[in-house]
Amino acid sequence: MTKISKHYGKRTSIYDDNEERRVRCPDWSFTTGFIKRLKEGAKKNGVSKSKYFESVVQNFFILENPNLIIASKRDYNQVYKKTRTPVMTLHPQIIEDIKEYSSKSTPSASKYIELLFARYNSKYGHEIELKKLIQFI
Repeated sequence: MTKISKHYGKRTSIYDDNEERRVRCPDWSFTTGFIKRLKEGAKKNGVSKSKYFESVVQNFFILENPNLIIASKRDYNQVYKKTRTPVMTLHPQIIEDIKEYSSKSTPSASKYIELLFARYNSKYGHEIELKKLIQFI
């Protein structure tokens, strides 16, 4: 007969008081094409989806104007099939920046992210190394 230990008290994590922690991605809705391109970009760079997502957003904020101007107010929810956000953990500052800049434009945060990635991929492809991206400029 083996004795199973019981957990008593509150479990705490070393990340509870650390603001530099990663947090679970908010519940955004993306098109299936965007999810596919996200996985493809992560695979090409040999990194996780979270790392690829963060790198693209950070590089975009450094290299481009993060205030995207959207001309059309068409309801994209009725046009494209949406899926839930893949499981990703992101830095809280990335999430705050996305909220801030997407609130300045008309679409939702999900659509803002998709437009950000579309503009980034059209200029830089799947490259995430900032040293190589500066050569494009």
